[in-house]
Amino acid sequence: MRKRCIGYLLLFCMTLLIGGCFSGGKSSSELSVVVKEMDMQNPQFSFGNGEEAYKMGYNKKDMPIFVDTDKAFKQFCIDYKDAIAAVKEQFELSSISKNNWEPYLTYGWQLITDDESLRQRASDISGFFDFYENSFNR
Repeated sequence: MRKRCIGYLLLFCMTLLIGGCFSGGKSSSELSVVVKEMDMQNPQFSFGNGEEAYKMGYNKKDMPIFVDTDKAFKQFCIDYKDAIAAVKEQFELSSISKNNWEPYLTYGWQLITDDESLRQRASDISGFFDFYENSFNR
């Protein structure tokens, strides 16, 4: 009887331990919810030409995020197509996607080119993904 109680107690403790490992962090859905609007008259961050897709706010951790990460990602890939292609080529990266953007965060600002405009746009890639990642649990 005592061994059975110890076994149940051990099983119960392991269940609590394992459950805590999986529920301890914030889910990406919690981090992607805007809880405070960003002042659009004096935006701190801007991409493109002020398109609605780039609208930003703050999440519950007071980190700047895109209101709609999917729209922002799609619009960014259109608006920064040339810079994305240059970074992809120079650093031999796989195509950018929602599952493969982190290398672009890392290498965007490192593009070496004589074209100052392209270099700035490539640097904006790193800036964009710096905010984009705030919506996800990392």
